[in-house]
Amino acid sequence: MPTQGEASPGRRQALAGIALMSSGLLSNCMPANAALKDYLLPGQDEVLEVSMTLGSTDGKYMFEPSTLELTQGKIYRLKLTNPSTTTHYFTALEFASKIYTLLVLAGDPAVEVKGAISEVALKAGASAVWVLMPIKPGKYPLRCTVKGHTEGGMVGTIIVKKA
Repeated sequence: MPTQGEASPGRRQALAGIALMSSGLLSNCMPANAALKDYLLPGQDEVLEVSMTLGSTDGKYMFEPSTLELTQGKIYRLKLTNPSTTTHYFTALEFASKIYTLLVLAGDPAVEVKGAISEVALKAGASAVWVLMPIKPGKYPLRCTVKGHTEGGMVGTIIVKKA
């Protein structure tokens, strides 16, 4: 068990990948986006776009929208943006264990982060794109694990509906 101030193994893995995301996001990632069409299942014509903002320009601890609604088996391109002046985490551990991550695009030039992702840390002004497929329906808690942010109201919900 980690001691105070020491990151857990899952957090260390996430933070190592997330460090690549802190410098912003290349908005034109056409080759990666085009390749996503290879993952589409019968009945899904396109990758679905979803956006969420972490924090606000006026310093509020919030997710906007506070609830994400996704459908099991659909591929989503989740764009996360942090317009604030402080770091925020998108932490939904239970949700992360019930999805398939295709890739995370971050940085400029874009870097693909592959493998298990349990949380995404966005420094002030940063963005990232997480391409994922929800596998198990359910209602999953979302929070920012930066000290004081959850207590300050930075919580949300991710709902995965049955296909």
